[in-house]
Amino acid sequence: MKQEFHGEVGHVAGRDIIYEAPQMLWDWETSELKHEFRRCKAKLWKVRFDIFFSAPSIWLAAGTLAMVWMLFSGIWFKVAEPLWLFAAPFGAVMIPSMWLLAVRQRKGKMVAHYRERIEIIDTILQDRE
Repeated sequence: MKQEFHGEVGHVAGRDIIYEAPQMLWDWETSELKHEFRRCKAKLWKVRFDIFFSAPSIWLAAGTLAMVWMLFSGIWFKVAEPLWLFAAPFGAVMIPSMWLLAVRQRKGKMVAHYRERIEIIDTILQDRE
């Protein structure tokens, strides 16, 4: 659906304004839908990969492994300063956890969007078969 405006709107001449209604997925050709399905799956995989291999998740994994190693090797209990007993968990787990939470909240929206879009496209393609 295409709509053209002929009157002036603000400082823009009416002939310069063309409104095209957004195209629904049901209106797409099957080949376009299959291409979009593959694209959304690839984007979903990329976003999940970016979350999993981000700096805070690697920092969190390394810090957790270091703390487990310190605990089982006995180094944790040989630390002379009790401050380290509180600083190590905070620096190795708490800081990267909060950072990772922010990353997951930002990229989690994209994961939800692509999952929903894949589900809709899959439903349309199954309906057309």
